Amino acid sequence: MNNLFAISIRSVLHRKVRSWLTIGGVIIGIAAIITLVMVSEGLQYALQEQFESFGASTIRISPKGIRGPHTNTDILTQKDVDVLKKINGIEYIAPLLLRNAKIEFNNIESYALIAGYPEEYADPGLEDMSIIPYKGRIFKKGESKVVIIGSIIATDFFDKKIELKQNLEINDVPFRVIGILKLQGLHNIDDGIYIPLQDDREIVNEKEGISVITAKVIKGVEVESMRKEIEVK
Repeated sequence: MNNLFAISIRSVLHRKVRSWLTIGGVIIGIAAIITLVMVSEGLQYALQEQFESFGASTIRISPKGIRGPHTNTDILTQKDVDVLKKINGIEYIAPLLLRNAKIEFNNIESYALIAGYPEEYADPGLEDMSIIPYKGRIFKKGESKVVIIGSIIATDFFDKKIELKQNLEINDVPFRVIGILKLQGLHNIDDGIYIPLQDDREIVNEKEGISVITAKVIKGVEVESMRKEIEVK
């Protein structure tokens, strides 16, 4: 055994470069695996966090097999919304369109995720998702080219703070800031940018695609039974 150990040591010493390359490769490989695991867990947390502010009586419907929101290719359409509206026990159905877009303020450009929400369901729909401005207000029915922004977007995203009534350009279209959200420690709220759904469709050129559908269950109706009925549909 001692002879084998001695031979191994001599072999390593005689092949220093190759040995260190091998050791380095192993270390890099292990580091890469650890990094991938960390990124995977971080992404999973981000997708879960995106909707954890939804109330207990609000059901989120997303394309089958998708755990988090799509931002590129959507499977849900208005037909899915129409089917869900026929189910008894649902107070309202609200589709969301999530898309990355260019945003600009004070001549500084960046990119962020934009959430389009139907303004006719903003009250109480946005409140049910904890989208409650501490400055300003939410959308009104029929309102257009207005935006509600999260605390980080308002204070830390650009070199100057964004105030109420100022314009934030989204894909080169000016939107008037009508609401600013309080810092809550949730990514989708603190970094959130919410605009009326129809405006979102126009600026990203998306006519029918829907990323997520939210269904608010009527008070007194069992949420789990509603989930099962929606799954069947």
